Amino acid sequence: MNTTNNTSKLVILGLMTGILLLMAYTPLGYLNIGPITFNVIPVAIAAITLGPAGGAAIGAVFGMTSFLQCIGIGGSSAMGAMLFSINPFLAFVQRFVPRMLDGLLLGYIFQFVRRRTDAYM
Repeated sequence: MNTTNNTSKLVILGLMTGILLLMAYTPLGYLNIGPITFNVIPVAIAAITLGPAGGAAIGAVFGMTSFLQCIGIGGSSAMGAMLFSINPFLAFVQRFVPRMLDGLLLGYIFQFVRRRTDAYM
């Protein structure tokens, strides 16, 4: 039973990583809708299905693709290129950490809301 659960979590993690990478390297993923992009959707799905650790893992992939845009891999970001020319480490922190925290915090928020709603039912 435990092996099946671990296998399904690994499959979901790989699937969400693949979808995120596909979206990151095509124009679909970085279409802006207000302050967010479509790339947050696989991060949110992973956070809900896999918990905070899975959300953080997929958020880290999202952060790496965003940071690689600073260098020009998979698209380019004017702000990212400017930050990278000033300080590469702080550009990495600015691009990577918030996206990883998106997945981590989405997982914790979902768990909190789920516990609260289960207590009332």
